[in-house]
Order: sequence, then structure tokens, then C-alpha cells
Amino acid sequence: MFKKILRKILSKIFTLTGRKIIQFSPERSGSTIVFNILKDLFPTHRIRKKHDYSLDDKNFPTVTTYRHPYDCIASLFLKDNIIPTKKNMEDTIIRFRENGWNDFFFNKFNSQNILFLRYEDFYNNFDYMLDSLEDYFYVKISKKQRFKLKAKYEISNVKKKIEKFKDFSEYDDISHFHGNHISKFSGSPNTYKKIFTSNQIEILDKYFGDEKKYLNYD
Repeated sequence: MFKKILRKILSKIFTLTGRKIIQFSPERSGSTIVFNILKDLFPTHRIRKKHDYSLDDKNFPTVTTYRHPYDCIASLFLKDNIIPTKKNMEDTIIRFRENGWNDFFFNKFNSQNILFLRYEDFYNNFDYMLDSLEDYFYVKISKKQRFKLKAKYEISNVKKKIEKFKDFSEYDDISHFHGNHISKFSGSPNTYKKIFTSNQIEILDKYFGDEKKYLNYD
């Protein structure tokens, strides 16, 4: 109870003093790794991890990750071990759109206040991510700090940390890493081609065909 009250007080202080960073992303787009790196880089700020983007958020620096929508949806199935039936596909698509994708795709962002990180660019490429954060926040990340961050958050080490959790319902309250957070495919791009049939991909095309093309995804 005391910790919860303290967090609320600190959150208010960080907001009032401008020491707040928004980490907004659609679900399953690499947001948790970026969230943790931001916390390590800016320990005196509040990093707000969200799957929605509000008018108030536009007042603060914002880091957004995005990913091929088909891979995001494939990741939702994998984390919950759900079979992708037609009904499950439809339900998951609705959930995904409501939990970040619509806000990401249709929001009129203030481009000066937001950093967009494409998942496929920073997957297994920490230097790309860290270089982007350096440029956006006008900070310098030392070689030593880069080495520590890479070692701490490489996929194999994160997998070890979450082995103790039986499924996605269990998670670490600080890092937000869940059980089964990383699939057997280790988050590799184009995973959707390995788990969805051609008919299921046609369903995704119906909902996201134009949007994925706009984002330069095949």
C-alpha cells in the first residue's frame, strides 16, 4: 500500500517538473525492451509505458515502437498459446486495434516531440536503438553503458529472467517482463509466416492491407 502511494506521489512530482517520458506503442512491438532501456538511461524521470496515446501525452517526449502488424498479432497468439481459428483471429485483431494500433496509425502526432523506432530496425541491433535515443534526447551513451545495456537485455538473458514465470499472467512488476514474453521464435521478423495459413493471412490483409503498405511492409 505504501509503495503504491509513493509511486503516485512521485508520478505527480515528475509530471509537474517535466521529468516524464512517454513510452507509447501498439502491443507486442518491442515496447518492453525500450521501456527498460529508457528507465536505465533516465533514472530521475518517470517512464510511462502505455498502449494508448492521449492529448496530455503530447506535452512530453515520446518514444514509440512499431512493428509489422501481422507479427504483432502472431506474437499475441504465441504469448497466450491460442490456436488461430477464424473467430480468434477476428477477436485478436479487434483487441490489437484497440490496444495501441489505432492510436498509433491514426493519431496526429507532434513530430517534434516523438521518436519512432521501427522494430525491424532495432531487433538484435542495440546500437541502432541507442544511437536513435542519443540523437533524440541529446545525450551521450558511453561505450561502457552500451555494453552493460546490451548484456542486460539481450534475448538470451531476458529469457533466463522470465523462466520462473509459468505463463504470461505472471510478470516482474518493475521490468514488466512476463512469463512467455519471448516466443520460441525469439521475436524474429516475419514470424507470422510460420504460424498463419494463407487463408489466415488473407484475413489480416482485409484489415491491414493498406496500412502495412503505407508503413512499407510486405
